[in-house]
Amino acid sequence: MTVLPTRWHFVRAHRFLSSALALVVLAAVGVGGVWAYGALFPPALSCGAGLTLVGKPLSCVGVNLDGSRMRKDEPAAMRRLVAQVKAADDQVSGPYESVALLLDLTPVEGVDTDSYASLYPNIEGAVSAQWQANHTATYGTKPAVKLFLANLGSGNNGWQEAVRQITAHTADHHIDEVIGLGQSTIQTRRAAKALTAAHLSVIGATVTADTMNADPDTGKPMKGFYRLSYTNTDAVAAAAQFLDARPSPPAKVLIVRDTVGGDDYVRTLGADADKGLKARGRTLADLTYSSPDTAVQGRQRQTDLLNVFGQRHAAICQADPRAIFFAGRGSDLGAFLQSLDQAGPCRLGNPVVLTGDDGAEGIDDPAVIAAADHGTPIYFTALASPDEWDRASCESGVRTDFEVFKAAFTGKPDTCTHQTVEQDGPRAAPLAFPARDLDNGQAMLTHDAAAAAFRAARDGVTPGTDQTVRPDTLNALSSYVCPSMLPGAGGWIAFGAQGNPVDAAIPLVRIGPGGKVGTQGVIWAKHTPMEELPKLGQPVPGC
Repeated sequence: MTVLPTRWHFVRAHRFLSSALALVVLAAVGVGGVWAYGALFPPALSCGAGLTLVGKPLSCVGVNLDGSRMRKDEPAAMRRLVAQVKAADDQVSGPYESVALLLDLTPVEGVDTDSYASLYPNIEGAVSAQWQANHTATYGTKPAVKLFLANLGSGNNGWQEAVRQITAHTADHHIDEVIGLGQSTIQTRRAAKALTAAHLSVIGATVTADTMNADPDTGKPMKGFYRLSYTNTDAVAAAAQFLDARPSPPAKVLIVRDTVGGDDYVRTLGADADKGLKARGRTLADLTYSSPDTAVQGRQRQTDLLNVFGQRHAAICQADPRAIFFAGRGSDLGAFLQSLDQAGPCRLGNPVVLTGDDGAEGIDDPAVIAAADHGTPIYFTALASPDEWDRASCESGVRTDFEVFKAAFTGKPDTCTHQTVEQDGPRAAPLAFPARDLDNGQAMLTHDAAAAAFRAARDGVTPGTDQTVRPDTLNALSSYVCPSMLPGAGGWIAFGAQGNPVDAAIPLVRIGPGGKVGTQGVIWAKHTPMEELPKLGQPVPGC
């Protein structure tokens, strides 16, 4: 008989205990291996408080609570803005309420239809509103307010995690409202639905799709959703007014529409153009394309679209339009204009090209500028424009409000009073954002969304309650109606039916030779200009 060593006698006698010990040893080895691998091969990106690592390329989505990096290759300009937001929040002492600015803060070039360059003005506009709220009396004085940046991720595809992180930190960081959203897509609409369901008020700054305030599942209006921007229906109405007012109104209009799925902006813009551009004696022609909804490995979005539009040039020639309405993303406008300019045998004679507010993405696009240099008249209905109120007198309400905003934004004296912004409260260094960043209008509208949110957070506080009671921002926002309007950079802030603006101003902006941008006129879709607060005993036009 074989005699087992003493240690094996123990194993045979205590088989259950021995198995448990073996599992413990294996677990320790596994944990040690994971630790060793992590030490030897650290992750390319680690996320800070309130953020989760997702996507490809990797990015941190959620709400940025500590000013940490959200992408490994985050540009220096973005890092400076994140640090500026964190520094402003760190200066707040005592009771405060917070607002989250929710956007795609990690756009991927060649994949997303926005960019870091177009993102920065949104953040700058919100920072300007926070600066005014904390250091002037423009939007009330107490409590202090904080601003947090929240990331939806590339393509807005991290919306669920972003919503989860925001709602998880509403109590400990006093987050009462969410603003921004950026683009009108099914993802941002679902994010809005989830946030309003969590009893957070949502203010869309630059979302123009007609469906943005509708529940994506039921189609019913979302309670607690507001927006500062006009709708695509209004944009098309403004474009129709512009075409009809031309010396020779175009008899042939080509509507170029993107049929990509999930993009509410292009879908509703094209549908609205079908209805809104009709006129007696005018023929409407239709041209469809589908933009790539994901990156094609080894190729850029621009290359793909040049091929797509080149294949459709014969159809454009056959339509022989005198005007073209581009119902696509502004980042795709350059590819369309380049194809129009270079491909095919026909010469169209430079028909006027119009598009919606996303046309602002084309302001710095070399292909758009080249088309303008070659004589193509290019216009877009802007969300706002820094020169939209130049025709108004310095005594008018809209001009005064814009000049105050611009002085806060740039830190320079306004052009009417030649005075800098007078601070009322804790002193702070003036802001110094470049005036050029006002050109696409997004800074102005995001400022107004943040300003309305900060004011509502203050107006919604119940006297005598502590910060465990969330402000009633829903009722506060609902009270900003005619004639109780708030001052805004893009015009008076007044919410009407279903949270839409009563009648927002629509600047018609031309992108001219050399990339020069200028407002050609301000159009009111409902023909009811709102430029002044009501005078005693008199009605307000548009109210």
